[in-house]
Amino acid sequence: MDTHVGRDAEDLSARETYRLLTSCLVPRPIAWVSTLNRAGQRNLAPFSFYTLVSTDPPLIALSISQHQGQDKDTVVNIQETEEFVVNFVTVAQIAAMHATSGHFPPHIDEAALLDIEMVPSRRVRPQGVALSPTRLECRLSEVLVFGARATRLLIGEVVHFSIAESCMKDGRIDGTLLDPACRLGGPWYASLGARFSQDAAP
Repeated sequence: MDTHVGRDAEDLSARETYRLLTSCLVPRPIAWVSTLNRAGQRNLAPFSFYTLVSTDPPLIALSISQHQGQDKDTVVNIQETEEFVVNFVTVAQIAAMHATSGHFPPHIDEAALLDIEMVPSRRVRPQGVALSPTRLECRLSEVLVFGARATRLLIGEVVHFSIAESCMKDGRIDGTLLDPACRLGGPWYASLGARFSQDAAP
């Protein structure tokens, strides 16, 4: 058995805590979030603090911290318009997705700047990423605030699922046909690699 190194959380800086948590909680799915501001300006940015909350109703959660004491454009837009789209990120899209993680001024349209094709949504105003195999169109349900960095936990209700036929089989999403990008710690990403199934536990 390996020897473990112990660190009390109270002795760590915020940066050290971030590095440990993002290296331990892996792999993480990536929410590539498209929004609009009140004036209709588009925004596209990725977040890996992302998970599902409930299936009835269908709720998902995004956790987004402030940057240098300011709310990120995604948070501002969602709270103003109460709509957003979570676009699935494939391994082939990692470079484009990563490019949208830069700190752009609010008036910059990342999709247009980086030549990322967008398509209209069915139930919400923000557009979706054309090449994403699944898109979750969401309306804001609740916002909770945590911690010293005023981290917003944004709960969104999925009002429409847009699913590419190429990743479906017998009317369902076939996980073997998806190629999700996974977020690791530091600068690292990963693909899923080998997949296997398990029988139901007794």
